[in-house]
Amino acid sequence: MGRSATWALIAACAFSACASADSQGSVSSSSGTTSTTFDRAAEEAAVIAAYLAEIDAFYLAANPPNPNHPALAETATGDLLEGLRQNLEDLAQEGTGIRRGAQTTDHPRVTRIAPGAAIVEDCGVDGDVQFNVATGVIVDDSVITGKATARLIKVRDRWLVAEKTFEVDTCA
Repeated sequence: MGRSATWALIAACAFSACASADSQGSVSSSSGTTSTTFDRAAEEAAVIAAYLAEIDAFYLAANPPNPNHPALAETATGDLLEGLRQNLEDLAQEGTGIRRGAQTTDHPRVTRIAPGAAIVEDCGVDGDVQFNVATGVIVDDSVITGKATARLIKVRDRWLVAEKTFEVDTCA
């Protein structure tokens, strides 16, 4: 299984609420009779923290592969969660684990945000190490550079990663 198989496909993100930014960076949204206001900087920080938590959850669940690791459901949702679980099940059947490599770096930034939805782009280095769980022998330790794009949604006041993709060599 290739490294890109660990990333689910991203669909177009639709922001259903009308959103506008004020001079302080706060965003107001209204849909029907409800109205909410949020602090853009605080929400962006929460989105980045949630994005990084999903990455950490994957590493916890991939060494050794455990498709039912509770950290997955705490950080991912929907098709991404199911895809991660399936990928981990495949890795477990192959006897292969994944751990963060020394060269792996993340540089996430929020590129779009509205109440309840956000997009994160992460130009970084994927230096993850795939290894045989039984022997510890490295199966793949290649290093690639690229851009991850993730869509996060807010569910019960928590940001969760809903979709994610990775494109090789797309960062400047």
